[in-house]
Amino acid sequence: MATLEDKLSGEKLQYYCSSSEDEEESNNAVAESNQNTVKKSHRTTSNTGPKGVVQDWQLYKQLEEQNRDENEKQKIALARKFCLNASSTREDEERKLNEEFDAEFSELMSEEFLMRFQKQRIAEMMKISGHVTKFGKVLTLNSSDEFLDAVDKEDHTITVVIHIFDTKYSACKKVNEFLEPIAADYNTIKFCKINSGVAGMSRNFNANGLPALLVYKGKELIGNHVRLTDELSDDFFQSDLESFLIENNVMIDKSLYQ
Repeated sequence: MATLEDKLSGEKLQYYCSSSEDEEESNNAVAESNQNTVKKSHRTTSNTGPKGVVQDWQLYKQLEEQNRDENEKQKIALARKFCLNASSTREDEERKLNEEFDAEFSELMSEEFLMRFQKQRIAEMMKISGHVTKFGKVLTLNSSDEFLDAVDKEDHTITVVIHIFDTKYSACKKVNEFLEPIAADYNTIKFCKINSGVAGMSRNFNANGLPALLVYKGKELIGNHVRLTDELSDDFFQSDLESFLIENNVMIDKSLYQ
């Protein structure tokens, strides 16, 4: 049984003296505490001094570069968006203009508009050319000189139509007959007729080329229509001859300006 002294000695010894293991643990605890203190100190003071300033500057420039890149990306994206919108708007406007142009062009090209325009232009031309010589009948040419004068001495704006005929051919007679009312209706055109013998035509031409219509303007031959029966047939009417002259641009349909 332990005495009071032993107890006191033992408690004092336990309290005052520690084992080597306890001492090591204590030393480790102190070292760890010191290390933590050093780490804390390092963290709070890492950006101080010349090296810290350089590191801060480098970090600042890196962040600045990142922000600049990000801003550039945003600007490019925004510019692309605006370009797409602008392009889309421009294409819409162009498409709308094209549609309006197509509609107006279709209206202009309508048969009704063309007829109206043609009548208006003819009326204007007739008004401007009110001083133009009016003929109204078929003139008979009695010599080759009259033939030449009918062409060469006429105003360059006048269309001259000369029928070369021979009365022994029925088709020639019909052309002479039908030209009279046509000349009256289209009195700004100079219609003439001349016998093939007076004009000095050959027998071969008479047999194969009559009836013939020669069209002149400004002293130039602009139409040479021989053997009209090939176009009109042997059994033709005044309307057929008139349509033939209109289709071959010898005269303009009178119905357009009436």
